[in-house]
Amino acid sequence: MALPRSLIKQINLRLKKKGKEEKIPYKEFTNLVDKIQEKLGITERQLIHRYIAKATGITTRSILRYDKGEICYVPNIVMAVASELLRKIENDELIVLYRGNEERPVVLRKQFNKLVDSIIESGLYPSRSALLKIIEKRFGLKKGKLCRIYRNNGVQLVDKRYYDALLEIYEQCEYDPSKIYKIGDRIRHPSFGTGQVIKKLSKDKIVVRFSNGEEKILRENLKEDPYRIKLNGVLGFSISL
Repeated sequence: MALPRSLIKQINLRLKKKGKEEKIPYKEFTNLVDKIQEKLGITERQLIHRYIAKATGITTRSILRYDKGEICYVPNIVMAVASELLRKIENDELIVLYRGNEERPVVLRKQFNKLVDSIIESGLYPSRSALLKIIEKRFGLKKGKLCRIYRNNGVQLVDKRYYDALLEIYEQCEYDPSKIYKIGDRIRHPSFGTGQVIKKLSKDKIVVRFSNGEEKILRENLKEDPYRIKLNGVLGFSISL
């Protein structure tokens, strides 16, 4: 997880002007980590240390020593990464942390829940349990485990693999005229909303029943978009058929 180039450039320019690295009192860093921990709502402070260590290339042990005040001054690159992390949290961006000695990627439970809610609100799946059962089956989890995680306020972090699997489901449902569909497949169409394939027709066409009850005929297995070729000779697809 590298520091953004724009941020590195900004820091380097500041150092060049000063001719040396700024000396930031450790207390400022400790206060910043306090804010981050409060915003994240986690008890494991070392997750923040590991995040900063990965972004800066400094050891996790050194980040801990800055936080405890065992080292009086903190490099400004460490402060910059911590400030950027706080900004991401406040902007509700996805935060990936690393847990345990194996550094297993995890996400905040509230971010996992937010993605679940977005998929349900889109109308792709009739219930939360129906959606989460797919993920449980994929990873061989006990029935109802993810539903319990979703409801349990005591859970702070969720394995990122489950989040990625949900995101994959959501993205794969986007209507693509080049794909081949089967009856029962769920679709997100940019104009008609969410629906489900209910029939296959000849000449690479499918019938989709959308959430408002309307049925539309859409194309599938489309190798190229004839309308776009006619207009500009460029291969491509138009998903608003």
